[in-house]
Amino acid sequence: MPVFRFEYISKVHLVLVTCICVTSISGLLSKPTYAQGVNNIQNIPEELEAQELYYKGFLLEPRIDFYSVYDSNVFSEPDDEKDDFVFRLKPQMSITKEYDGHIFEIGGEATAEKFSTYSSEDALNYEAYAMANFRANSRWEFPFSFEYFKKARNRNRPDSTRATTERTYLEKTSFEGGFKRTFNRLSVKLLGHYFQQTFEDGVAQNTGAPVIFSDKDNQGIGGFLGLEYALIGEEGKEPDTAIFANYRFSQQTFDSGRPPTQNGVVISSDNFSQNILLGYKTNIKDRLFLKVAGGLIHRSFDSPGIKDAMDYDVEAEISYIFRPKLSFILNANRDRDDSNDLLVGLLKSTYDLTAYYEIYHNLHWENSVMYEDFQYDKDTVGDVQDITLRTGLNLIHNPKWRSGVSLDYTSRSSEDANREYDRIQALLRITKTF
Repeated sequence: MPVFRFEYISKVHLVLVTCICVTSISGLLSKPTYAQGVNNIQNIPEELEAQELYYKGFLLEPRIDFYSVYDSNVFSEPDDEKDDFVFRLKPQMSITKEYDGHIFEIGGEATAEKFSTYSSEDALNYEAYAMANFRANSRWEFPFSFEYFKKARNRNRPDSTRATTERTYLEKTSFEGGFKRTFNRLSVKLLGHYFQQTFEDGVAQNTGAPVIFSDKDNQGIGGFLGLEYALIGEEGKEPDTAIFANYRFSQQTFDSGRPPTQNGVVISSDNFSQNILLGYKTNIKDRLFLKVAGGLIHRSFDSPGIKDAMDYDVEAEISYIFRPKLSFILNANRDRDDSNDLLVGLLKSTYDLTAYYEIYHNLHWENSVMYEDFQYDKDTVGDVQDITLRTGLNLIHNPKWRSGVSLDYTSRSSEDANREYDRIQALLRITKTF
């Protein structure tokens, strides 16, 4: 379920945080480090904000991003590192219509990625979505959404394969719909979702033999129940302070089982997952936005050959305007993932702290540190920890043109020395809005 959250942390402080958290593949499709964070511009002067483009009552938001990237370790290798220059072109388009309290939106994007030397890493990704929110009255709303994408799988993931001659693709289709009911201070949201994902097979680099990923094709159904009680706020508006409880569940079914064991037994990966979060959120004087929650994640498997897994869950989103020109953003979350190449349970934790400083009215300095921890249920697979440091500058030339530069350093440590590596990525970005 894609969840788009906008934080207004001063008059024109705007941060877009995108979380894909219901399905179990969020980490599998994470973008390369160089593609993240470079568009988070704050304190945008009104005269430099992109002008809204309307046509017959429809809000059009076309945009093109161009990235030029130097990558010091394309294949994430511990030794014999290979560097390359990467060029990415990313056109995007969204169309929004508001009518009588209802909201309709469709959009899509395509990303072409070209490597100067290692053409095996070239990729062409697609994504399309549609969403709607029907507002019957002040108490009843009916949200619906659809999403489709085809994306090349990220070799940087510690559980992804590096053995195929070319990057392979994953396709996913998902639907979601339900209702939201408001009772004065209490709101109740109930959603159902369905997803289907398919994996493309590859060819081994050394032997030319088939590398099968399609045995992980799967689909799932599930739901979400959310309760929120406003402690401070006006009726009909987003509360300034509230407590909330979220419950999610999903039944995931695989088209085929895991490879047979030595005695010929096929173990099913089918599983039922659920997690519950209890939390608190508040907005204090438009300087501090805080959302924290804790709970449990549980996953049970149909096959007795795989142990059930339970662990704690945490979610945190904190934005703080320390001074008029200096702000901090902290994000933390944990999520389980069983759709990975190693065919073992994975618990991924991410903690990300970013600082933004306004050097000039149209020039901002961004610094961040991110820690990622990959814990595997199987003892034979070594856990992995990533630390990424980033510094960058973002410049707004005028309402239609923006640019940015950034420098990233990533270090991976693991119980398995063959999976450790270091990487440096330098990026130049140019954005054109219409």
